[in-house]
Amino acid sequence: MRAIYHLWRDVYVTYRGDDERHRLRLAVFIAVAILIAIFAKVIDENSLAMMSVAISVLTGFTFTSLFSNNISPSADLPKPKNETDRHDIATLAILERNFKARSKFIIAVSMTSIILMVFLSISISPRGLVYKTIEVIFGEGSKRYLDVVYSYAILAWIASAFVVRATTVFMFFEVIYTFYRLSETVISVLETRGAYRDAHRG
Repeated sequence: MRAIYHLWRDVYVTYRGDDERHRLRLAVFIAVAILIAIFAKVIDENSLAMMSVAISVLTGFTFTSLFSNNISPSADLPKPKNETDRHDIATLAILERNFKARSKFIIAVSMTSIILMVFLSISISPRGLVYKTIEVIFGEGSKRYLDVVYSYAILAWIASAFVVRATTVFMFFEVIYTFYRLSETVISVLETRGAYRDAHRG
């Protein structure tokens, strides 16, 4: 999780200077994720399937972009002739850093989201699991404590499931938003390269 935090921090560094209200957006994402986790007590298999397909598609596009942009965006451009050209090259270097940071974030968070979705899709009977575990560890004499232990175990189960649901939904929203910003970066690279080449023709 520390690695994801560092990736998340690096991505938000790339957002500095824009006019979007990221704190408000994050607050909305978190609030919606919590509401879904509260009221959607069971995220069914169809929902998980749709979310996993969407994340897989976005991750696939990200991989494709990575392989198609595996060299510097300015590597094959003519050498700068004036201040405008140098500004364009500097802009491409910034866009390259943004692209790499956002790509790494999407891939890491997508993989984590898929793992959490697999966890949510697993059907386990807490009562049976707790009873069998206690009997194996403490023997037959522990049966009188089963109901007490089970009551605590079920609370822990509900709390952990809530956290996992909310985290999964929040990560899903972050992947979608980051992919939108990644697409914005790719378009900016193409436009800047095109304008640079046009200025050097003739």
